[in-house]
Amino acid sequence: MKKLFKIIPLLVLPLALSSCSIINSFINGGNNQQQTTKTTTLELSSEALSMGFGRTAEISATLKENKKGVDATINWSTSNASVASLSKTKTTTKGEKVIVTAGNSEGSAVITAKTADGKYTKTCSVSVKDVSGTTVMIYMCGADLESGYDGYNTNTAQAGYATSDLNEILAVNGQPNDVNIVVQTGGAKAWAKSNINANKSQRWEIRNRQFNKISETTKKNMGLTSTLQDFLVWGLTNYPAEKYGLIMWNHGGAMDGCCFDEQFTDSQGNGDGLTPIELYNAATNARAAVGMASKLEWITYDACLMAVQDIAEYNSHNFNYMLASQESEGGNGYDYDAWLPTLYSNSSVNTETLLEKIGHTFMLEEERLFQGWGDPFDQTQSVLDLSKMDAYKSAFESLASDLNNIIGTNSTKIKSLGNAIKSAQKYGATEDEYENTVYPFDIFDVKSALEKISAKSDFSSASTKINAVLSALDELVVYEEHGNATSGSGLCLFCPISGYSYKYDYDNAQVKSNLTNWKVVANKINSKMSGGSFGY
Repeated sequence: MKKLFKIIPLLVLPLALSSCSIINSFINGGNNQQQTTKTTTLELSSEALSMGFGRTAEISATLKENKKGVDATINWSTSNASVASLSKTKTTTKGEKVIVTAGNSEGSAVITAKTADGKYTKTCSVSVKDVSGTTVMIYMCGADLESGYDGYNTNTAQAGYATSDLNEILAVNGQPNDVNIVVQTGGAKAWAKSNINANKSQRWEIRNRQFNKISETTKKNMGLTSTLQDFLVWGLTNYPAEKYGLIMWNHGGAMDGCCFDEQFTDSQGNGDGLTPIELYNAATNARAAVGMASKLEWITYDACLMAVQDIAEYNSHNFNYMLASQESEGGNGYDYDAWLPTLYSNSSVNTETLLEKIGHTFMLEEERLFQGWGDPFDQTQSVLDLSKMDAYKSAFESLASDLNNIIGTNSTKIKSLGNAIKSAQKYGATEDEYENTVYPFDIFDVKSALEKISAKSDFSSASTKINAVLSALDELVVYEEHGNATSGSGLCLFCPISGYSYKYDYDNAQVKSNLTNWKVVANKINSKMSGGSFGY
């Protein structure tokens, strides 16, 4: 099978959590009376921390009466300030945070929180050590790629892609002590790997070719911010390293997001997934929860269609690098046993070198597979240095401002701009095997689109701004590779031209963007050109 992915507009439903009091009911003298037994506890946000030299973490204590937080004076102390020091020694509000700062020597310390009256005490154990190497966190939402479920039945011939990738990882020898690989599994109705339970949310550590289950809980929706956030907090806390990498494993749908959980659906019956803003929130909140001032080193999408400028802009706030595909990926994904030896041989390998290795080995394997299928080789991979995103965003937004001034409310010019973009290299417009219908994602190669715009006389005055964007694009994209049946510069823009796509900030789809000037231009194009047979 060549490509497996779903086109899934998302509706993210907030998960409401409620707490209840502990009530002891009894009958007294024939009258029905309820009396409440007050239960008081002191809870810490973390009871164990593993930290590298000089790292910081946040921790809070909350006094709870019948499971509800109440204001209280909490006195804090550390058993060894040279190992773990505190930013304050007293808090007076519920859930108020203190900062734990690790020293520059290995050791352990106990952080103690105690109520002012001395009645309630809670401790957090802190371990500090010199950290090196890399922790790789794989968020593996198996979905139909693992189960083979197509919405009607399970086809085992199209299943097991996640298991196959896990087995590739487990086949690699020579894992050093300072390379951690941890995995969260879920999102599939069935797993080919026998020790993975589809009805549980499970976390695993891969160590010396062993797949070790660390924990499991009730089934969690992999399409929720909170599920990814909890996994990141767990990984950052328990597997300290010099560098952190995150692999998002599943389907990708460009601005619709990624990681669509087939066991939890939205209001339209489609698998719930993580939109770009939800992933941003998960990473931002996780870093805040562990007091991590530095960014995670890299994020990769073992998924389709995620090399989009809006997605890269969101990720630039929490990651230093990003690897993604402009096109729909082959279902088997990364060639893990081809690139992991590079990390194992040098646990602090240069990030650009590692991500290029991941992308290039993917391309080599896909080229071989596509030749066997007799299909045109249209795969892509690109690495972005997200430290260059601000400069790129500034150049692109300046261009968008000029384009907006040029088109104004003139329908002819708006359509001229839309037609220029529509004629550029596009991705993901693939036939649905059941309905024989084309579903475009409305993502276009940035360089191709700008070249098409530049060729239109209406936009000749924007040529200087176009060249500035192309120059910034060259700085942003540090590696790009594409097959001989396609083209690409490593980054896409989203322009909702077809009737299928949603506008920016469409409430149901949560297609959000921080490219505010471009959003105005793109939505003008959408208003004049969408409809019909998807605009193509």
